[in-house]
Amino acid sequence: MKQQALLLTVRFIRDHMILHDDIKQIDDPILRKKSQELDLNAPNEINDIINKMRSTLDVVHTRYNFTWSSGISAVQIGILKRICLTWLPDEGFKAFINPIILSSSNDTNIKYEGCLSFFDKRGKVPRPNWIEVEYYNDSLEKKVERFDENKARILSHEIDHMDGILYIDRMQDSDGLIDIETYKQMKKEGKIQ
Repeated sequence: MKQQALLLTVRFIRDHMILHDDIKQIDDPILRKKSQELDLNAPNEINDIINKMRSTLDVVHTRYNFTWSSGISAVQIGILKRICLTWLPDEGFKAFINPIILSSSNDTNIKYEGCLSFFDKRGKVPRPNWIEVEYYNDSLEKKVERFDENKARILSHEIDHMDGILYIDRMQDSDGLIDIETYKQMKKEGKIQ
């Protein structure tokens, strides 16, 4: 039954708005592959990937106004490496190299999420209220940090990409998938946060 719901979901999002030609779209099989760890002794490769993701997000930001966050994993631009870049209004861009979720809260919250790989759809996704993540930053310093609420959500979403998981796989109800115009209207009417 879940497989049938997933097929219907994929059909619903097949024809969609693409924000950047380099971003792999939902029907690309690479998005279902598991990314490999980056070699920390290859800083030039790491910097090249970060620059490609940053350049892609810069273009995306000129085409859409992200109010609370955005992110991209390397796999979304065809690079099967465990690295992502997030953007938050209060922090700017932040790289996460070889991230691992060490622990997470048992308590979850359900909110709408979007994805650059099928941008004009939104779906209700349960995520932990907080996660603790081990990662390397762009200076190749090892960090262990706890992220709460929206930061936990965006980072969980990006780490899922590295494991070949899309947010539609985490949805409890495929009926929760809506188009972006409906989402914007519901937000305007105060029906969602």
